[in-house]
Amino acid sequence: MLRKCAAIACSLVLVLTSAAAAVEHPAELFSDDVSLIIRLKNPQATTKKVAEFAEVIDPGFGQMVTASAQGLGPIISNPTLAGVDQEKDWWVGVFASDQGRPTLVFVIPAKDTQAMQEAVTATQGVTFLAHESWGIYSADTWTMDSVRACIDGKKKPLVASVDQALRETFERGDLSVFLHVTQLAKVFDADIAKAKDELAALADNAPPGEEAMLEIYLDLAQPLFQSLEDATGAVVTLTVNQQGATLEALGKAKEGSETAKLLEEAPSENALLTKLPAGGQAYYAISSIPQALQDWSIKMMDLSAQLSDGNAEELDKIKVVMRRMQKLKLGGLAGMFAVTTEGDEAGVRTASIMEVAKPKQMRLLTKELMTAQSGLTISGVETNYELTEDAETFGQYKADTLKVEQTFEQNPFLDPNRMMEVFFGEEGMFSRTVYTETQVIQAMGSSKEPMAKILERLAQTDPPALSPELQVTRDALSKKANLIGMIDLPSTFSRVARLFLNSGVFPLPFDPDAISLTETTSFFGISLATESQGARAKVYLPAEQAKQSYLFGMEVYEAFLSMQQQQF
Repeated sequence: MLRKCAAIACSLVLVLTSAAAAVEHPAELFSDDVSLIIRLKNPQATTKKVAEFAEVIDPGFGQMVTASAQGLGPIISNPTLAGVDQEKDWWVGVFASDQGRPTLVFVIPAKDTQAMQEAVTATQGVTFLAHESWGIYSADTWTMDSVRACIDGKKKPLVASVDQALRETFERGDLSVFLHVTQLAKVFDADIAKAKDELAALADNAPPGEEAMLEIYLDLAQPLFQSLEDATGAVVTLTVNQQGATLEALGKAKEGSETAKLLEEAPSENALLTKLPAGGQAYYAISSIPQALQDWSIKMMDLSAQLSDGNAEELDKIKVVMRRMQKLKLGGLAGMFAVTTEGDEAGVRTASIMEVAKPKQMRLLTKELMTAQSGLTISGVETNYELTEDAETFGQYKADTLKVEQTFEQNPFLDPNRMMEVFFGEEGMFSRTVYTETQVIQAMGSSKEPMAKILERLAQTDPPALSPELQVTRDALSKKANLIGMIDLPSTFSRVARLFLNSGVFPLPFDPDAISLTETTSFFGISLATESQGARAKVYLPAEQAKQSYLFGMEVYEAFLSMQQQQF
């Protein structure tokens, strides 16, 4: 008898222990019924960090952020934040429904559960549950039943089945959102199926002349629909400090799925970025040019054929050359552009480096491509190419030059030829290309300096370094990535604005000097990187970039105000 009682007691202890273990962490209060899990890390500390970031943008903004923190109360249905602990993480579970608005359950740390309960239940229909140091409440009984089931151990918490990389990414964020994609796809299954059917019907009944464009749309839509079927979950986070803000997203797919196979393209450190000259407003790099991108290039030729003025035969020749180019093994690509506002080099200048297994073959195919494209008229624009081989010398290398001339139809509102001159200078679209043993290097603009600098950096024994401003942003992005883009937005916009104002293309009645040139001090950045069964995106906004963007916006606003005052 004693042995039997002992066994029962042990069983009770195990049951109670497992139930208690089920709620050691707030994330464990949500079962696989939940659609989204949102967490605001330590609101007091996060508010302070956001305020420090805002203060860099403009003195006084930080104080405004701090003062507005009280506005978090209505968001969690507790306007006065009664009984709330603002130094611990806040959690919200979102339960989507195809029948109407989603329902919410709040899991909020409490200093005084009684005060919190009185505050939130003042709203009719709200159910409140005090559990340990947490106040759990919702206006929906079903969601509360789901939470209770997790507390009682009757339901498994969703977090137990979530990928480790998703959990780690979620934990890093000051504001984190987990998307239970599998559950969301089930909820909106009918809507997704309807969208598929409508897109298929549109493709089957494509208007004459729009078949190629619709095919491109279908090519883009198909991986999106497939990813909804294959995805297991996704996380989006925002992290802020005085130096900048980082938005990070990670999505994961089922092992062996079509989406997982699509994401098998290996990322790289994109070392070619360091070979580009400094002083540009934007830089980008691709670890390798995917086959899909080359396929789309050929499909764009089909679209061009539909827009061309009787040049279908010539476009077919171009597609033949491009298909031969597809057989070449293309590696990484890096490029940049700079905007110069004054002098002989005023305009947009670009440079790029591409790794190619057979550069000499690429050179021959480029010549064939330029010959086939020259003289084509598409959408009323005739384009001619003048390619000169071995036109210039850079040490041991010869450079081919290419001049592109376009003839536009007359436009009563805007002179396209003048626009081209503003963007590319009096010489027009003039570029030079050097073919090394492993690379194709191209620079656009009349000056030889960019090409000379790239060749010089390529020849250096020690790897050249990025500028300090670029390096800060590069370090904030994924170390290995398939795609990287970095741009100084205020510097780019201010320079382009000055180009147009100095040219008189748009006769706006205010002084070009009203828009000051922003010096390159920081870069907005984005990276996309594949990883095991997933893809990660990062976006980084330096506080200095936000500050300069704000100042540029204020300058434009004041210039337009001044213009309006002059008119009246």
